[in-house]
Amino acid sequence: MVGSKKLQKALRFTKYSINLTLCWPPAEDASRMETLIFDFLWWLMFISALCLFLPLGASIYVNRDNPESMTQSIALWSAVGACVIKSFFAKIRRSRLQKLIGEMEEFIGNLNDADLLVIEKYVSKHSALHITVTVLLYFTAVSFLIVPLVTDRRFPCDAVYPFSLESPLMEIIIYLHQSLVAFQCAAGILVDCFTAMVVWFLCARFELTALAIKNFRSTQDLKNLIRQHQELIEYADEVRDTLSLFVLSVITTTVGGMIFSTIQLVVDQPATIKAQFAIAGVSAGVGSYICSLAAESLHEMGYAVGDQAFESDWITKDREARICLIHIIRRAQKPIDIKANEIIPPLSLEFFCQVRNSRESLFSETIAKTLIPLIITVCDDCLQTLCIIENHAVHVKEQCWVDPLV
Repeated sequence: MVGSKKLQKALRFTKYSINLTLCWPPAEDASRMETLIFDFLWWLMFISALCLFLPLGASIYVNRDNPESMTQSIALWSAVGACVIKSFFAKIRRSRLQKLIGEMEEFIGNLNDADLLVIEKYVSKHSALHITVTVLLYFTAVSFLIVPLVTDRRFPCDAVYPFSLESPLMEIIIYLHQSLVAFQCAAGILVDCFTAMVVWFLCARFELTALAIKNFRSTQDLKNLIRQHQELIEYADEVRDTLSLFVLSVITTTVGGMIFSTIQLVVDQPATIKAQFAIAGVSAGVGSYICSLAAESLHEMGYAVGDQAFESDWITKDREARICLIHIIRRAQKPIDIKANEIIPPLSLEFFCQVRNSRESLFSETIAKTLIPLIITVCDDCLQTLCIIENHAVHVKEQCWVDPLV
């Protein structure tokens, strides 16, 4: 069917966009050779990111007395750290991810034309945003590769290595390695879009269940829908437990990268560096926004099941059907949230706005501490210069003045 092909294209696009992190596991029925190749590539990419993560940490320590270089290293360190952490989380949750993705692909393959329209609505609504973020992130990775070629910088990032970099061969190796990790970081941030895709698929399933409850015909159909709703809630709990570590990484590393990328806009950095971090910060922010939007949609869709049950033709149904509807409405009052643990607040647009406001407050404070003193210093220098010029002019005038009575 055309609809299923469209959904399959969406799945493949998401899979290929995060391939360098290897967070998309092989199929459950993959052969042993395919699994071994996947494990080998995973370790290769993981060690590659780790080999830049540690030198960037050393760069933070070495540049601790230089705020501009230190914050830049922290921003890059956060991006590489997000890639490392998400790859590690995908490794330890591989079996769960395989099950979730397998169920998702199987469910999509068995959809009828009416259900396809509901799923395609989510694809059409959010695909443009997903593609835009993907293009921006990989464009940012390419910009980090180009900067050493057009400026006096030796490498895409100023990492500190425990060996000499004077050899031309070593310079080429380090440049190629940092270039690879730049693309890995882009794929690491796009894991947020993969997380959002799984949550949106869950939203679509809740919407399909809500529409079926609204249009039920018999009491037996309603009982089957109650069972389906309960199974869907259990599936949502499984999705939440599987994605909890990814949500934790969104809240920590990605948000940290956003904050320190924003700082680069007000410190003394070349315009090319500021443009890089501006695009990276915006892309990371949009990735976090996509996750928050998906979690907010799931939260609302959980309540929508009860709303659709109330809007059904329950008046003309028998007493048993009305009792079943009451149970559905009561169960739908319990929110379905996506969260990392019981301490951190659930992922939502409200939480995203709080993080954004914190970043804006930090941005404003940084401006107050950097630009305002700079402006005051410049104004003081200008006033001093004007006073010197004025005093010099008065002195010259006094020397040139001739008393006519003399």
